[in-house]
Amino acid sequence: MKILAHTFAPPTGFFHLDGEENWVVDGEYLKEGMVDLESVAVHEIGHLLGLDHSSKKEAIMFPTLEDGTRKVELSRDDIEGVQMLYGSNPNYNGSSTIYTHHQENDISGYSTFGSLCPHWIIGFFLALLLSISI
Repeated sequence: MKILAHTFAPPTGFFHLDGEENWVVDGEYLKEGMVDLESVAVHEIGHLLGLDHSSKKEAIMFPTLEDGTRKVELSRDDIEGVQMLYGSNPNYNGSSTIYTHHQENDISGYSTFGSLCPHWIIGFFLALLLSISI
């Protein structure tokens, strides 16, 4: 088993990725022998938030990722782990509204979607990490 990335625990609060991997940024082009950058980044950000590895194979925090696979959606186990550390949002209703910019939409230029977007997750975690480290 090879190591794809390593996280330095807070207060350092950063991680590095193995430069020897065949990283793919756009999951649409992910094939066998390639490693999805976003999947590994979301996992490592989980460590930066204080999460340990999970025994649940579907969890982002499961310790391994097979070549050519993408795993960016938080599982119930991942969500419960974050909530154990930071508490839950009393206003959370089980769904998310994501605003994504689209040229062809109304005057505001934004459209809503009812599911979590992995890019939003990374942005949220990064914003949270920046606010914790200051």
